[in-house]
Amino acid sequence: MKKKVILVPDESNVYILLISIQLRKMGFDVRSFVSEKDVLARAAETRPDLIFLDSGITGMDCARALKALKQNESTAALPVVVISSDPSEEGREECLALGAETHIMMPVSIREMHEILERCLYFPIGYHRDCLRVCFAGRVMVTHEGIGEWLYSETLSERGIYVRKKYPYPVGDEVVVSVPLIEEKSISLKGIVKYINKDASAEGAEPSGMAIEFVDNNVDNLIVMSNYVEGLLLIPTIVNMQGSLSCGL
Repeated sequence: MKKKVILVPDESNVYILLISIQLRKMGFDVRSFVSEKDVLARAAETRPDLIFLDSGITGMDCARALKALKQNESTAALPVVVISSDPSEEGREECLALGAETHIMMPVSIREMHEILERCLYFPIGYHRDCLRVCFAGRVMVTHEGIGEWLYSETLSERGIYVRKKYPYPVGDEVVVSVPLIEEKSISLKGIVKYINKDASAEGAEPSGMAIEFVDNNVDNLIVMSNYVEGLLLIPTIVNMQGSLSCGL
């Protein structure tokens, strides 16, 4: 599946960089622009699925950028979200009046970001992704009918995982998935095969794989998984007084 493209302001700003990293970890194709003058050209060039503007963070003229986007026929329909450091109601109302989908205050929590992405990207096409998910490239143990095998994963969510397998198990079959956590620990959850991508012969098609939905009755296990996925999206950072950044990725 083609990644959705999200356009963000200049990533040389520490706060915007953190948001960009989180969006990439969620599986989006993130691209940037350097000024309110540049955003229109970049939007026309990349045809993004969503645009983030900022107010009071990078120094760009947010109102000018919004007007340019909404007055241009080729970009007027693109959803725009404004992230702001301005707590005034006047600033919020101005952005909404100029056509922004929503106006949110920094810092933005992972859950709040997820809700925004749901509303702007998935609800309009009738699709609901109610769980946090993160790119998760690694090996997990999947046990089916008493036989375990190591499979490569692509994404992990609070309630499921997508793994690659040349010959997927039938839809509806029960499995147990063991996911490695930190400090050499792991968690095992019961699941069922929700859907599969069959072995594709067409050029450029996705390799075979299957989505597994966690149906474990152990609430503690599900809470651990939710906290783990959220933790993967919360990149550890140390920002010093000079604004330099160290990320644990």
